[in-house]
Amino acid sequence: MDDVFQVKSDCRLDNFSFQMFNRWGTSLFSSEDQNFTWLGLDQKGNLVEMGTYFYKISFFLSGEKKEVTGFVSIVY
Repeated sequence: MDDVFQVKSDCRLDNFSFQMFNRWGTSLFSSEDQNFTWLGLDQKGNLVEMGTYFYKISFFLSGEKKEVTGFVSIVY
């Protein structure tokens, strides 16, 4: 288990965008910094509730648009 959520890449990802959503589709956190760290906080700095969250990562690699999506579970 990890205490933070990060994206690891050996190369620069152009037009990088990360978004974390709750189960109702409300954006809780976003970043355009490829080296961000999400600590499980919402945009107001509050710990999010235990549950499952959806993330979307968009970027360009070698001129081609890529999108990665998935889920992360928060357990305290």
